[in-house]
Amino acid sequence: MMIFYDFGLSVREYARRGKKNDFPDVDICPHCKGHIRLLRHGFYFRYAVTNNNVFSIPICRLRCPSCGKTVSIIPSFLLPYFQHTVATILIKLKHYFLYRKVIGYRQLLEFFNQRFRKNLTRIEMFFRDVGFRGVFPFNPKEKAIKLVEMLLALGKTPLLKRGIGHFPLNFMAS
Repeated sequence: MMIFYDFGLSVREYARRGKKNDFPDVDICPHCKGHIRLLRHGFYFRYAVTNNNVFSIPICRLRCPSCGKTVSIIPSFLLPYFQHTVATILIKLKHYFLYRKVIGYRQLLEFFNQRFRKNLTRIEMFFRDVGFRGVFPFNPKEKAIKLVEMLLALGKTPLLKRGIGHFPLNFMAS
């Protein structure tokens, strides 16, 4: 299981600090719901890819002393099972939708495009749930452009973190 946490850092700064980041203390196990402090259980490394750089970043693992299951603390700039950061994915999609400009690999961009378009309704419902009452375009291409721009406008508060509790999956989930 994963817990998403906003460290308030850029990818570069998070990678620079490494294992010395301020990892949160978790007092409730998401598996067994026990009110017990989860214990540090080590780290694993994963990649965070931006437009220009690839960072190897540590992911803190915690273990519940009650049920023995583990939890990973994922920085909010990453999506589960994706190496590219949220901002990188959204910027690539925006350039593709607006200018038909491919940044990076064409096949990867097509994968992002298909995944994003598949989840347009989920993303629209997120914005409806947080209070947006405007009109979304009916045309899927225009709707995709508007939603990408709205996601980028969220800034440091990603859909992933704000959507927890409302939607069990992130905006790029299959």
